[in-house]
Parts: sequence; structure tokens; C-alpha cells
Amino acid sequence: MKGDFSRISFDAKQHFSSVLQQQGRVTLDADHNEGAAILLHYMRTLARDLLGPAAGPADHLGLQLKMDAEHKCLTITKGRYYVDGILVEIDRNCDYVNQPYRSKEDIDNDPLAKQFPLSSDHDEFWIYVDVWERHITWIEDDSIREAALDGPDTCTRTQVVWQVRALSQTEIDKKQNQAQSATQNQIKASRRPPKTSQSTASQLVIADAAPSNGENSCNAPLRLLDRISTAHMTAQLDPGQAIKDPCTVAPDALYRGTENQLYRVEIHQGSLDKNGRPTQPTIKWSRDNGSIATRWLGMDGNAVLVTNTRGFSAGAWVELSDDSHDLNGTPGTLVKIVSVASDRLIVELPSQDISLCPSPECHPKVRQWNQAENDDISLDKGAIPIDEASCENWLTLEDGIQVRFSKDGTYRTGDYWLIPARVATGSIAWPRRDDKGETHWLPKPPDGVEHHYAALGRLPAGGMKVEPCLCTITPALSCGKTLVTEQ
Repeated sequence: MKGDFSRISFDAKQHFSSVLQQQGRVTLDADHNEGAAILLHYMRTLARDLLGPAAGPADHLGLQLKMDAEHKCLTITKGRYYVDGILVEIDRNCDYVNQPYRSKEDIDNDPLAKQFPLSSDHDEFWIYVDVWERHITWIEDDSIREAALDGPDTCTRTQVVWQVRALSQTEIDKKQNQAQSATQNQIKASRRPPKTSQSTASQLVIADAAPSNGENSCNAPLRLLDRISTAHMTAQLDPGQAIKDPCTVAPDALYRGTENQLYRVEIHQGSLDKNGRPTQPTIKWSRDNGSIATRWLGMDGNAVLVTNTRGFSAGAWVELSDDSHDLNGTPGTLVKIVSVASDRLIVELPSQDISLCPSPECHPKVRQWNQAENDDISLDKGAIPIDEASCENWLTLEDGIQVRFSKDGTYRTGDYWLIPARVATGSIAWPRRDDKGETHWLPKPPDGVEHHYAALGRLPAGGMKVEPCLCTITPALSCGKTLVTEQ
């Protein structure tokens, strides 16, 4: 969530049950947000425990897949469905190729959408829903601002996003082979002898992921999808160079900024490009959690026309993007600001053309980032390449804050880490372990974005009807209990 927050304080491991306000005390945004997060965590956990991984009400079951009589389109029915306890609401029936949260570019590259109208020689497809939460500001939805106050920026929102997608059997086989290769590489790289033989271990992974004709055939491919990337990042405070001279005092490892900040380190380009080809992963970072953003109104030569330029500064990088980038998980275009005028940002134009989304419904926007090129950092199209060659390579952001990435990680555009930095303590809020007077900063997975998946059905090779994988909830009126049965 790229908002102007002091910090994101909710941690499920603390097992807090509520937030209690006290009279005469300072009120923080983090306290209110944590209270909402505690309740939401409780409700979703309860729904997950009662309903299982995925289920919907029998009398209002959403996400059913129905083929039309001429096999030209696949209808997604309106209704409700719960995925990992998250309520997914579909307000109206929609076509697979015209979903509310998928862009035209994304659909054009969809393997199942390319098959319509279906013929008797089409491939086999496994169909599923991808669910996650998206951050919504006034840029994406102006209605959240109060017109009576003349439209100032106030609170933001989180929105549940769903996308019905499909994997062909060919793609499933490809992912299985990749999983097998990864398992074999891990075994070869292991310093200790594995408990099972190499062939046995590989077979276990493939057997776990491969679809079968058994009762778990619907859910088996779910294991091939990543809920969150496997990348791990460590943050620390620069300890300074070791000084052997006993008469010289080494600098303290402190946060040296003059203001409290919420740093955001975000994956710009993931391990794969939009066509699924391996590519060099890169990052971008912001000292303001990426919250300095405004509407992108158009281009005038090398000037980016915007709603307002408050907070933008010359020398910074800005990302030009719209809803399609957010929903497709693809990076925007980074350009460098040369100067700032009243309603425009004068930028260095990149080699590729910059085009504004033709429809205002795309909600084009400009967001500022703070990475900079120096003697130690070289930028690639405005972003910082991730160097996994050595686990000892630290990347300095600013004011003593450093980060590095663990080896053999996979990266997904949009995954991010948050680093709260505080002047009063001269430190950062990051997991660490103190051992005999030494501080060991610990790696951790991304703070988000977490995806949740549920199987919806199978379209057999050459078949014209989807075999459903949905589960339904039927209330037992006699005792008030809830039963979950497979459809």
C-alpha cells in the first residue's frame, strides 16, 4: 500500500485482539489502521477455518463457469465466493474475455481467450481465480474524496481484486519441469546429504504438483502458483568501516536522517518479463512509501502534465503507469525529472515512446521514487539491478540504511518491503538478533503483495463444457451448522 502512513504496525504473531484508545493521548494513523487489521485478520481466519480454502453459498454461488450454446464465450456468474477467508463478490455476470479487473492487453495474451470460439482440437485448460488486495487512492477513485471539503486527500481504501485465469496443460507440464529442475539444483547445492535420493525427492515434488484423476485433481496445480515471491531481503544500518587504530573511535551504526521515514523497497522488473522470459530483476525505493503521486493528464513535448506538483523534486525519478500496470503486475516507465513547474514535470525522455492511456478510466498516474545513480550504483532504465553474485554486497539507500538480497530468489513486480526509520532511536524497525554484543540483521520475505488462489474448473481437451471444481456452503437449518460439500 503506497500511502502516506507513519508505519504498518499489524503483526499477527503478536496475537493482539484490539486497539484501545486512551484519553488525552496522541492519536496515530497506525493505531487506527492496526485496529482494522486485527478485526479483518480475525474475520478472515474464522471464515477460512469454517469454510476451508474455498467455498461459496449454494443459493448465491459466484464464479461458476458456463459455456454458451455456440461455444463462443465463457460466462462467469455473479455471486459470492470465499478464497482463504477473503470475500469475493461478483456484482454481475461477465464474459471471460471482458472481466472487470483484467486489461485488454492481458486478455489478448491469455491462452484460453485465444481459443474462442472453441473447436474440437483445443488444448486442455485448468481454470482458477487469483485474488489479492489493491490500494485505492483518489487517483484511482475520486469518489472517496469529500466534495464538501473542496476535495482534499483524506483516507485511502483497500480493494479486493479477482481475476479468473487459465493454464493450459502444456503450461502446467512446463511448470512441473521447472519445479523438477529447481528441486534437483537445490539437492546438488545442499551441503548435507539429502534424506531421500535425488530421484525420489524430485518425484515427490512432481507428484505433489501434477494434476491427476484423483480427488485432488482440481487443487493439485495450485501448488504451481506462487502466493508471494521467494525473494528475501535484509536491511541494516551501515556499521561503517572497521577501524583497527585503538585511538580512533568507529562511527556508530545509526540512522542519520533528520526526519522519520517509512522506506519502501519495491521490485520494479521481476525475474520474468510480461512474455514469461527470464530477465534482470530491478528495484526502486522511496523514503515516503511511494506516496508522492498525482494524476497524469498528458504530454507536451518533454513535459509531463499533472494535476499538481506538490512533493515532486528535480533529480528524482518518476514512474508513469496506469491501472493496467497494477492489475497485470507489470512495471511502468521510469523517467528522470529535470525541473518542476506549476503544473508540469520537465523530464528526460527515454528512448521508447511514452503514450498516455486513451481512456480516463485507466487512471494514469505519476509516482515519485528516490533511487539515484552514484559511484557505487548504476541504474538500468531508472531502476537498480539486483546483484545476487555475493551475499556480502550491501546496497546503500541513504542516511545509513542498507539492503541486500539473498541468493536464488524469484522476484515479482510489485512485491515490496517496508523499513520504518526513526530519529529518536537512530534505528530502523527490522528483525534482528543480538548475539554476544553483535547485532545480526535477519532476512525476511516481502511484506506484500500476497495472492490467493482457488480452482474453478477444468475444460478437457476438445471438450465444450467446463467440469466444475467449486465447493458450496449449504446451511443445515435443523441445527444451524454450516456444511461444506463439493459441487
